[in-house]
Amino acid sequence: MKVMILSINYWPEVAGIGAFTTYRAEHLAAAGHEVEVCTTFPYYPEWKVSPDYAGKLAASEERNGVRIVRSYAYIPNPVTSLRRVLHEASFIASCLVSAVVRKRPDLLLVVSPPLGLAVNAFLLSRLWRIPYVFDVEDLQPDSAADLGMLPSWALWLLYKVENAAYRHASLVSTLTNGMRKRIIDKGIPEEKVELLEPRMDDSLIDIGPEEGRAFRQCYGFENKFLATHTGNMGVKQGLDVIVNAAALNRSDDSMLFLLVGDGASCGRIQGRVAELGLRNVRFLPLLSAVDYRGLLAASDVCLVTQQKSVS
Repeated sequence: MKVMILSINYWPEVAGIGAFTTYRAEHLAAAGHEVEVCTTFPYYPEWKVSPDYAGKLAASEERNGVRIVRSYAYIPNPVTSLRRVLHEASFIASCLVSAVVRKRPDLLLVVSPPLGLAVNAFLLSRLWRIPYVFDVEDLQPDSAADLGMLPSWALWLLYKVENAAYRHASLVSTLTNGMRKRIIDKGIPEEKVELLEPRMDDSLIDIGPEEGRAFRQCYGFENKFLATHTGNMGVKQGLDVIVNAAALNRSDDSMLFLLVGDGASCGRIQGRVAELGLRNVRFLPLLSAVDYRGLLAASDVCLVTQQKSVS
C-alpha cells in the first residue's frame, strides 16, 4: 500500500511530533509499504531552520525507506499568535502544492497540528478518491481557548474546521484516553476514534547510575540536587512556576533547577531568570542521545509542568 503522510514536523527533529511521525513512517516502510512524507524543513523546537536546510524553498531526500518531500514554511522568531497563524498557513499552502503533484497514494495520514491540514486532507482525498486518517497530537482549538490566544471569531472558525476534519475522516486517532474522550464528547462516534499511543523508547529502561555520574562530572553538577525540565519550552508548559520555585530557593546552594531544550518561551524565561539574578537555574540546549540518557540518570526530580488553564 502507498501511504502519504502530511506532517509539519519530521526527522531530523528529535522532540515531540517530529519524533513520533518519523517512527511511524519508518515502521510502515519497514513493514513493506511505500511511504512518502510531505513536510517542511526542520525548525522545532528552536524555531529556526537547521543550517543544513537554510535558504531552500523545496527539497527531496530519502531515509530508512521513506521518501521525504520538503516545502517552504515561514518560521517566526519570536513566535506570536499572529505569526504562528502565518507559519501554519504558509505550510498548509506549500504542502498542498507539494502533495498534489505526487503520485496518487492509497491512504492519507494527516498529522494535526496544524489543524488547517484538514483542508488539504479533504481536498486531496476528494481529488484522489481515497480515505484519510486524521491523527490528533494536540487539541489545538481547546488549547488556544484555554490560553486565551485567539479572538472568539478565530476560535469559532477553528472549531468548525476541527468538526469537519473529524466528520470527513475515515478514522481519527489520538494519543491518550483523555484526548480520545474529548473528541468523542464533540459528537464523533466512539468506534471512529482510535487510541494510537506514542511508542516508549525502551532503550531508556536500562540507564545505569554510571551514566548519571558521567553527566554530572561533564557539566559540573557533581553534588547538586537536580530538578530538571526537558523538552519544549512553550506557552503551555507554564515554566514560570519553576522560576518562582527557584526564586524561593535562591539561598539553597545545594539545589539546581535545570531547563533543557528550547521553544517559543525560552528567551522570555531566560530573561526573567537574568532579571531575578537567579544563580540556581541553568539552561542547556537539546542534548545528544548519550547526554539525554545521562541527564535522566542524574536528575533527582524530573518536572512535567503545564499551565493550569490548559485542560
